[in-house]
Amino acid sequence: MPGPSHSPRFRSDVTAGLKETDNVVVVGASAAGLAAADGLREGGFEGSITVVGAELHHPYDRPTLSKGLLLGRGEPELLEIRSSERIRQNRISLLLGHQAVGLDIDRKFVITNHGETLPWDAVVLACGGRARVLTTVDGEALPVLRTPEDLRALRRAAARHGDVTVVGGGLIGLEIAAGLSAHGVSITVVHDTERPMDGIVGPELGQAADHVEDVRVDEEVLAELAVRPHAELAHPPQAGLAHQPKSFTPLASTAASSSA
Repeated sequence: MPGPSHSPRFRSDVTAGLKETDNVVVVGASAAGLAAADGLREGGFEGSITVVGAELHHPYDRPTLSKGLLLGRGEPELLEIRSSERIRQNRISLLLGHQAVGLDIDRKFVITNHGETLPWDAVVLACGGRARVLTTVDGEALPVLRTPEDLRALRRAAARHGDVTVVGGGLIGLEIAAGLSAHGVSITVVHDTERPMDGIVGPELGQAADHVEDVRVDEEVLAELAVRPHAELAHPPQAGLAHQPKSFTPLASTAASSSA
């Protein structure tokens, strides 16, 4: 059965809603952002589409970072989520290495970290999320896994340290633990539930994950140690920005590890 993006009603609804629209900017070169761009074309939109992404890499499948790529030792080969040919056929312009830092509603601009102003008639916010960053007592940021650069840093850490603590007992945390364990590293997983993945797979399977070979699991109470959405562009204007247009919303500075 065809999905909603392929139905004639969906196509007509999209076309009707974009009659006065010539230019769409999608913030986020992620799976969601590219799906939105594809959906616009499938819905009959004929105007320009620009997808803005903070990373320099061609859009890739992020989950593979915590799976086979972490187990490997060579240069990671990223799995593209859209081929360059498909992007070209759908007439989508990719603007990579440009992080959206502000949204001017009055004048209809997306502002990038390079100082560019990208005009839009309609804007799609598909900014994804970012890992909550923890720091040491000395203020040093601890590694996360969101980008290929993070992957390389984790591999270096595995080669340098004999013991590693992973904060988070969900799918990604346990995949990281298993991947690093394959490099001969002793792993401790810290999580906030009775068993790993209790809230995802239930207590029975969670109990099985509690006895993963070569991985020690500690139960701790952790507050908000998870992925946080890039929601700043959708927030109301912040105080102290009277010199900006009244509807200008700044996006807090984030690392290029953003999924946008």
